[in-house]
Amino acid sequence: MDLTVDPIVNPAPAATERGAALIWRRRWWVAASSATGMAMAIFVLHTATYRYSATMTVTPVQANSTALPGGLSGLASLAGVQVGRGEVAKPFVLYMQMLTGDGVVARLARDRSLMRHVFAKHWDARLGRWREPESATRGVTNLVKSILGVPVRAWAPPGPPEVDLWLSKRLSVAEDPKNGIARISLSDPDPEFAMATLAKINTLADTELRARELQRTRGYITYLGRTLATVTLAEHRAALAAMLGEQERKRMIAAADTAFAAELLGPIVASDKPDTPQPVATLLVGLGGGLLLGLLLALNWPQQRRRKLR
Repeated sequence: MDLTVDPIVNPAPAATERGAALIWRRRWWVAASSATGMAMAIFVLHTATYRYSATMTVTPVQANSTALPGGLSGLASLAGVQVGRGEVAKPFVLYMQMLTGDGVVARLARDRSLMRHVFAKHWDARLGRWREPESATRGVTNLVKSILGVPVRAWAPPGPPEVDLWLSKRLSVAEDPKNGIARISLSDPDPEFAMATLAKINTLADTELRARELQRTRGYITYLGRTLATVTLAEHRAALAAMLGEQERKRMIAAADTAFAAELLGPIVASDKPDTPQPVATLLVGLGGGLLLGLLLALNWPQQRRRKLR
C-alpha cells in the first residue's frame, strides 16, 4: 500500500509568473498608457488657470472691550438702567463673521472693477455691458432641468449672490483659538488683485463694526444723559456718570483713526508659487493613472480575447 502524499502545489506563484509574463509581453502598452497619462497631465498644466493665494494675519484689538465692569453693572441695576446687556459677542468674533457677511458682500458687488475682474466671462469690454456667456451645453442643461421639473432661472448680471458664492469658494479662514490669531487667505489668478481685495474686505468689515459701535454708543450716551438729568440719588447719579464716561470712552475708541476690531500682524502677502494646479502632483497623478490603466489592459486584454474566441 503506497502511503506517499503528493506535495501541495501553491497556484499563487504560477499566477504571478503568468501576470508578469503578460505585462512583459504588453510592456509597450504600459509605456504608451503611461506616456498618454503624462501628456494629459502636461496638457492640463498648460490649459489650467493658475491661482495664487494672498494671506493676511489678523489679531483682536485689545482696547475695545464691550463688557461693563462688575461694579458699574451692579450700580446700573440699582439705578434701573440696563446698558450693554447681552453684548456677549466680542468685536473680533463679529469681525470674523462679517468677512463674508451681507454688508461686505453688498459693498463688494458695487465695486465695478472687482466685479469685472471676478466675472470677466460675463463682461463685454467692447460693448461696455454685462452679457450672458456662451455655453455649448446650456440648451441641453435647460432641457434636462425642464424634464426633471427643476426651475430654469433666466440669466441676470452678477450681483451679491454671485459674489457670496465666489467668496465661499475662494476665501478661507484658519483660526487659532489659543492665541486669538486668524489667517485669512484669498485665491485668484492675479496675486495683486487678491492682496488688494483682502485689504478691502478687511477695511469693509472693520468699518461696518465701527459704524455699529458708534451708533450704539451715541444712543447709550443720549439715553444716559437724559436719565442722569432725572435721577436725584447721589449713588445712582455716580453710577450713571461712570457709565456715561465708559460709553464716551467706547465712542472715542470707535471714532479713532485706528483698527477697531482686528489689526493686521504684518503686511498682506501673496505666494510666489501657484496653489492650483500643483505641477508635481498633477504629473504624478497623470503618470500613475496612465501606468495603472496600462497594467490593467496588459493583464485583462488577453483574457477578453479568449472569451470572444470561445
